[in-house]
Order: sequence, then structure tokens, then C-alpha cells
Amino acid sequence: MKLFLPLAFLAFFMASCNSKPESKDTQQETQATAEKEPVVDNHATSAAVTAYMELKNALVESDVEKSAQAATSLSSQIVELSESDSLLGVIRIASDSLSMTSNLDVQRSAFEVISDNFYIYLKKEGHGRPIYRQYCPMAFNNDGAYWLAEEEDILNPYFGDMMLKCGRVDEEL
Repeated sequence: MKLFLPLAFLAFFMASCNSKPESKDTQQETQATAEKEPVVDNHATSAAVTAYMELKNALVESDVEKSAQAATSLSSQIVELSESDSLLGVIRIASDSLSMTSNLDVQRSAFEVISDNFYIYLKKEGHGRPIYRQYCPMAFNNDGAYWLAEEEDILNPYFGDMMLKCGRVDEEL
């Protein structure tokens, strides 16, 4: 029950953030703008990426306590980036939800939300170091899920030891 309210709020918040689809022209303009912008590196973004990677690694190890601690750290780092960015709001809520549960499956579900939104944020804002977007087609009953990594080698946070190497690199940011 403790987890129901934060997850319900997270679902509501995510739905409200994605209320109108972009037109094809808007998508092309956004893509063109993103390609022109230089990659930036600032301390707050770097610290958030580091906290995200610690969370990913804790989930690879299937360590519930480390995952909760890393999620708390990520939430703190996200606050340093911006109070008004809706992507960061979703990441923070999902991080807080992840930190409040000892259920590894629920943590991994929250991590998917974090990963998807952090990817969009980093594509938009830049990050200053090599980051790989990786994908496991078998995660969440074969629905598939993405995550970010600093190395090309696959270490799957959705299955841990069960299927550590399941996945592929889809993109280098």
C-alpha cells in the first residue's frame, strides 16, 4: 500500500506530461536543433549520470538495499539540475518510489521509467561523456526495456545474474 500511492502519482504525472503529440515538422526541428547543439558537461549533469550508473550497477547486482540508496542519491542529484523540467520531475518521483520499496521487480519497473526519461533529458541537454543506450528485448515479459551504460559491454539491470548479457547496444549518445 505504501508503494501504491507513489506509483499511482507517477503514472498520473507521466500521462499528463505527454498530453499532446508533436507534429512531424516539430520533431524534425527538434532533431535538427539537437544535432547543432554542442555536448556540454557541467558538474550537476555529471553527478546525476554518476548516480544513475550507480543505480544501474546495483540493479545488475540485484542488490535491493544498494539500489534504494543509489535511487536516493539520484533523486538528490536531479534536484540540482532543475526544478521545472518535467522529465526531471518524473525521474525524481520514480527514484523516490524505487528507494521506498524492497521489491526488486518494482525497483526494476521504476528504473525503466528513470532510464527512458533520463535518456530524453541527456539527448536534449548533453552530457559530456560516452553513454550507450542499451536494450533488452526480453525485459518485462518480452515488452523490452532500455537502460543507459558507460560501457558497450552488456550488463543487464533487468535480469541481473539470470540473464546478465541479454541485450544489445542501440545507440551511442
